[in-house]
Amino acid sequence: MKEIDRLKIEVSANFSVAIAEINKTDSAVARICVETAQAKAEELLNKVLALPAVNSDDKALISKLRTDIAILEREKHDLDVRAKALKSECTVLSGEFHQYKASQEGSVTKILELEREQTRSQDKLKRLEKENSRLSSVDSELKKLKKMNPAGLMNTVAKLKEKIAKNNELHKDALRKKTEEAEKYRKANKTVAEQIHLLVGKSITPKPIRSKQGYLFSVIEHQNAPTYVTNGLQFGVVGMIPSSDMGWHLQVESELGINIVVSVSELLRPFFPMSSELARVWPPELNAVIELAVTDYTRRNMPERVGFVNRVEQVILTSNEALSEQEQTALKRLKLITMLDFLDSREEATFKALLNFGMSQKEVDTLVSKVGNLYRELQKEYASYLKEKEKQKQVA
Repeated sequence: MKEIDRLKIEVSANFSVAIAEINKTDSAVARICVETAQAKAEELLNKVLALPAVNSDDKALISKLRTDIAILEREKHDLDVRAKALKSECTVLSGEFHQYKASQEGSVTKILELEREQTRSQDKLKRLEKENSRLSSVDSELKKLKKMNPAGLMNTVAKLKEKIAKNNELHKDALRKKTEEAEKYRKANKTVAEQIHLLVGKSITPKPIRSKQGYLFSVIEHQNAPTYVTNGLQFGVVGMIPSSDMGWHLQVESELGINIVVSVSELLRPFFPMSSELARVWPPELNAVIELAVTDYTRRNMPERVGFVNRVEQVILTSNEALSEQEQTALKRLKLITMLDFLDSREEATFKALLNFGMSQKEVDTLVSKVGNLYRELQKEYASYLKEKEKQKQVA
């Protein structure tokens, strides 16, 4: 009977401690341990009740222990609710981050860095989850309780208490790290938003233009900013040459990774992308938007160029009409973003690439001749424009 009395006291005390510990945490491992210990305690208590030596006081104590078990079940339910709330909060935070990412046009590189940081954080969380999974192996230890006597049960419960405390610390550390990562994302997004606000100029498009493939394009006018001439840009890659004879430029931005600068030079209006990759996602509506923006800017700031630009446009239009469908396709396959790039690459090595597109040497020579004629016509128009400009200066 003394052994049974001691067992009653120790079981009651340990369950009281377990309840207090659970009230402080929502550890999954803690729930597993208590649930398993609960089942074993119920089994042992039933056996004790069956003993002939059990008196009414013992039975009352066993009743109290069963009440404690019911309390533990309610605590387990509360822990599940809190765990779902935490998961929901994490889901909302992740959704806000991805939504903000999609709204930051022109910040693709920074967002990719944030995504890599998020991936690293997720890897850390996965490692912690593996550690928690390893700790769940205590379940196998609990199964050994079936073969133990009451004294062995008390020793095992003490060990489980230590493991529960350790797991609680791990959980608190994981929650702290998750909070730090979320705060880091918020600060980084705020910094990106501030940088974008400083760079964005006057918006030409009231709202983004969507292509058939789902790309959203916006056109922005930058003044008194560093300007560049396009130089054989590939799809989604910027490679530009600084130019000091330009005072403004248009920038076409897409939320899915395209960032192209369409510059206005002293000689020509901007030509629209000709590369086959970009042509597949380029919305035709952008052409009219850019054309109107250039025309308005020219009339407002460079009225003396209007006549020259119109003449150049007519020369280019006539020359393009003179190109066959095969020649136009070959030029696109060269992946030259603008006709200006094509004119500036007059080396024969550039045109030799056309031979790889199924054109004969004669057809290549013909295309080279046509492009050369176009270049000479544009040079004539430009020389005429310079003379007119000089006369205007003398008169003034």
